[in-house]
Amino acid sequence: VNFFGRKFFQYTLAALGFLFGSMTSLLLLSLAGLLDGLNNDNKPLWLAIVCIVICIGLGVLCGWLLFRTWMIGACIVGAIAGTFGAIVLYQTVFAATESFWFLFPFTVAGASSGVSLFPMVSDMVLIVSTSFIGAYCFVRGISMFAGGFPNEIVTFDKLSEGIDPEFSDYFYAYLAVIVTLTVLGVIHQRKTLANEGENFKQA
Repeated sequence: VNFFGRKFFQYTLAALGFLFGSMTSLLLLSLAGLLDGLNNDNKPLWLAIVCIVICIGLGVLCGWLLFRTWMIGACIVGAIAGTFGAIVLYQTVFAATESFWFLFPFTVAGASSGVSLFPMVSDMVLIVSTSFIGAYCFVRGISMFAGGFPNEIVTFDKLSEGIDPEFSDYFYAYLAVIVTLTVLGVIHQRKTLANEGENFKQA
């Protein structure tokens, strides 16, 4: 996604759609207690297995829909990138406000910006969005094992309760890696697109 998101955009969308559809439905079913059979003998295991199969099916459906309607998917990617970018910017610059009611419209504005910019500079939005999403997810995955990256949901919860979210030095190191990988991804994708002689819309 970071280095080839634009070139294989429809397949990237299909993969992201599958992950979004399956993981979101898994999360919702887990919150509803329908997956408790995986770690609780008092719950039926067959129900958890059926739910997992349904979640995989929903993921495949979301991936297929985004593959077929890639223009809509491109706007969604722009919205996701804008949301992630707004969250990272808030955690870096505006966290001192300690206000959930500032963070929420801030992320909405970021998502709206990603969508609104797409028709004007579609290629650049796709390149920057996929580069950033790829870099963010790569670093976020590493942080799941290494630690030190503030959980976005926990940050939202703390802010909504008026608690000051504290960020370690590791977060700023992660942020530097995200920015570096995003820049490298943008450079690589721009060069790849230019070398293939495609119609590249300059920002």
